[in-house]
Amino acid sequence: MIKFYSECVKEFPNIIKDKGLVIVGHSLGGALAQLLTLSLASVNSSANVKEIYTFNSPGAKELKALNLNQIYRIDGKIINSDNKEQALFYQIRSYKYQKSIEINLIGYDSNLFQNIKSYFHNKTNLKEHYIFIKTNIIYSKSTN
Repeated sequence: MIKFYSECVKEFPNIIKDKGLVIVGHSLGGALAQLLTLSLASVNSSANVKEIYTFNSPGAKELKALNLNQIYRIDGKIINSDNKEQALFYQIRSYKYQKSIEINLIGYDSNLFQNIKSYFHNKTNLKEHYIFIKTNIIYSKSTN
């Protein structure tokens, strides 16, 4: 959405001249409207958002500004020990299947697991999974 908006502003610079932006969304589009507003709105921005209207969309109480240093490509599986098909797949692929947490982090942030874990309400459920996570940074401020 931000890329599309930036392209529109380049092609039609008068679209935001002397006006605030009004963003509208319904359902998932309402959640996306909130995310776009959060990404664009700032005191110094020429794209200051004047108003946002959402209809029947999930709340955005916990939204924070995007930190470009914490965008990862996650490649892996969360395997439940009770799922015998997944356990068999791991045996075929010669991975050792066990009922514990194992983390393999390759990349920038060794706290990635803690960041992911914070999104689970019942943290004890994580003990029942075998977790294999491989990360690579796909975007950082230096690539702007």
